[in-house]
Amino acid sequence: MRDYKENLSSLKILYSLPSRGGNEDVWNIFVQILLPLVLVMTFVAVVTILKFKDVAKVREKEVEFWRQYAANVEKKDKEQLLKNLNSTTKELQRIYLLNALDKVRIQKRHELKLDRFFSASNVKLEGQKISDDDFKELCRVTRYVFYSYGRQRFKEGMYREVLKISKVKDTRIGVIKVHRWPTIPEDRLPPRLYIISRENRARIHNSIMDAIDAFKNEVMALQIGVLHRIFEYLINHPETLDNDLRRLAERLSSTRDEREVRRLASTFYREVVKKRQKRIKKEGYVFLDETWNQFMGPTEIVTSSKEGL
Repeated sequence: MRDYKENLSSLKILYSLPSRGGNEDVWNIFVQILLPLVLVMTFVAVVTILKFKDVAKVREKEVEFWRQYAANVEKKDKEQLLKNLNSTTKELQRIYLLNALDKVRIQKRHELKLDRFFSASNVKLEGQKISDDDFKELCRVTRYVFYSYGRQRFKEGMYREVLKISKVKDTRIGVIKVHRWPTIPEDRLPPRLYIISRENRARIHNSIMDAIDAFKNEVMALQIGVLHRIFEYLINHPETLDNDLRRLAERLSSTRDEREVRRLASTFYREVVKKRQKRIKKEGYVFLDETWNQFMGPTEIVTSSKEGL
């Protein structure tokens, strides 16, 4: 850190010199030899500092560096310097947005009650029955959040929070909905630090979509884990099976034909899952469709008309 500050201090002395000295050759040497050296030195310094957490402050210094330097060089050099300045400005803005998104992720995990459940073992069960009001609320809210209109509202809300925390404005908010961008658009105008660029808008939209997918996968893993616990209980307590399933199990145990065994085993498994689905829903725990798909496939989410387990 000290070396970086000393290098910047030395550079400021150089940049404060007049753009034209008494000797034209000296200025040409400065532009042709020292400019590449300055670029390399700046890159090395920035890469070193990137190891620390305070990346945004480093980028702020870099933006100011390029701005001051661009004002003191010949016109022929300004094009490349402006490209460097624009690139650094966009990168700094992106860091602001991503840092804000990290804070929003933590906030949303708390609102969804995901921070209460590190694993399915944290969900309260009484035998084969779920008995956890926080988990019930999590299932209710996340089903609304991940489907239909609720999903759009959730991701739009996340985007607004990211903009608020980062203090970056989007002049087209409300016109362009948050969605996944398969192709990142190029910026047509020079970026402004606190007005979101087209490229950064697309990138932060994609990051928000990734965050929502991660939330959804976390909820699915939690629900699947709960089902595994319930099914493990059923395996250890076969007496809890209803009469229909018991008869099916007896047929399965007495059958010797391999093909029939596979068919009955598949039927038994699907009936157990369907009955469990119906009972869990009746108790007020509405799982995601994708959770049940993990067990039966998307075409099998049809509640059995028979009584629950």
